[in-house]
Formats: sequence, structure tokens, C-alpha cells
Amino acid sequence: MEAKEEDMEWTDQQWDEWHKETPHWKSLGGKAFAVRPPWEKKTSSSSSTSTQNPSMTFLVEGETVDLTELMAKSILSLKHQARFTQAATMDTVRVKSQNAFFAISKRSAKEYIEKVDAGGSKEQKNKLRESMGPLHLHVWNAWLKELVDATDAFLVDSEEKLKAAQMARDDMDPQTLEHFQECMTQVNDLKTNSLKITQYKTYWEESPTRVLREVRVIKTEKCHDSNFKKLITHLLPGSNSEGMWLLMLDLLVHRDQAVVLHGTAPKGQQDRLLQAYIDQNDL
Repeated sequence: MEAKEEDMEWTDQQWDEWHKETPHWKSLGGKAFAVRPPWEKKTSSSSSTSTQNPSMTFLVEGETVDLTELMAKSILSLKHQARFTQAATMDTVRVKSQNAFFAISKRSAKEYIEKVDAGGSKEQKNKLRESMGPLHLHVWNAWLKELVDATDAFLVDSEEKLKAAQMARDDMDPQTLEHFQECMTQVNDLKTNSLKITQYKTYWEESPTRVLREVRVIKTEKCHDSNFKKLITHLLPGSNSEGMWLLMLDLLVHRDQAVVLHGTAPKGQQDRLLQAYIDQNDL
């Protein structure tokens, strides 16, 4: 007895031929994908649609509920809410892949994980992790060091420019005087920022617990474009730590040409695939 076509498992070559001959195509983000034929599954008892599979449905108050449909729509709804929440509560900054803050984040995380892994037993690792504190604070501390180094470097450079401008201001040229005033303002601002950073470091040493409450989220993420990465933060509004983040943000924007991303993030690839599945099956 010959096997029916729907009972046979197709090879990749057969699939390719079927895709070429069958105009069952849909577009998703500029990419096309094929709608599978009804004999995709090996046995007729396993249908390609969840509504025909009793194990994927259940009754609620006399109504048949499709579990696949429920999960797909629930995931999309939760991810939609998560994007709104992140936009409302967190700062997202897009930086180049070679950005110092991103590199520092990776290095700090790697060092933290290596120290914990070298701790010995699971119990010893847990104790070591507890004594070291959370990972994101180590990343925050590394960011603070980068801010200190950058501020000191800018201050030295600005003071040299101020000396040169001070020597030239006797010419009484309006442009020279304006440049001198700009250099003076920049030096004063940098000195003020340097003092704020010093005070914050003392504040941290005196009360690490307060900093832990203020620094809520510090993380990095990939971008769709591999040339860029994202820095995502949430600092307690009005706190001393938020003041440091604003200085870092100013450094990122003016030195590193970073871009602050506003509004709700667009759907990711997983969201688009789930939405395509729902649309394709008229769920």
C-alpha cells in the first residue's frame, strides 16, 4: 500500500520546489515567508492549526478557548505594556558600539561574573555575591570613574584654553573677549561638576544603601543596527545619583554624539512574527 502524500515527510528540496510553485507568500518587514501546506505534519492527527488539536483547546464557561491564540495575544499585550512602561520610567540612550560606557559595562560585568564563578560551591558563590552587591552597581561605579576621568581631562584642556584667551584679551577685540568669557564659563562649570562628583563619592561611601535605593536599573541592550548599542537606566528622580546620571548624559551627548531615544520603542522581530501568525490564521 502506497503512502499518501500527506503522510510523507518532505525533504528540503521538495519544500523549496513547493514554495517556488505555490503563490502562498506573505511579507513581514520586507521579508517573505511561505504559508505551509496542510500536509506539513507527518500524521493527520497532528493538524497545523491549533483549533483542530484538542490538546490545544479548553473550555471556559462553556466557550472553547484556543491556547495558542490566547498565549500569542497575551504575549503581544504584555510586550506592548512593557514598552510603554520602559518609555515612561527609563532613559534610553543610543551609542556607537565602540562607546566607552558600553565597553566599560561589558568589562565590569565580565569581571563580576568571573569573581563569583571562582567562589567555589553554590553557597559560597551566593555569599560572595551578597558581599559584593548587585552587578548593576559595579557597572554604575565604573561609569562614575569614566565621568571623573573625562571631567578632569576636560578641565585641564579648558584651563589651558583660558590661559591663552586671558593673554589675548588685552587686544580688546570683541570676539577675543567673547571667547575669553566662554572659556571662563566652561572652566567654572567643570569645576562645579568636579566638586559635585567628589561630594557624591563621599555620599556613596557614607551610605551605600541609599545609593542602592537610588540606582534602580543600569543595563545595556543590542540595537537592530549592529553599529549601535543602547544604555538603559532608571535613577530615583531628584536623587543625588540622578544628578550624576545627568552629568554622564551630557558627556555622552556632547563628547560621544549619543542620541537620547524618546517615546515608545517599536515592535521587535518576535512581536512582528507573533502578529504575522495571528493575522495569517485570522485569530
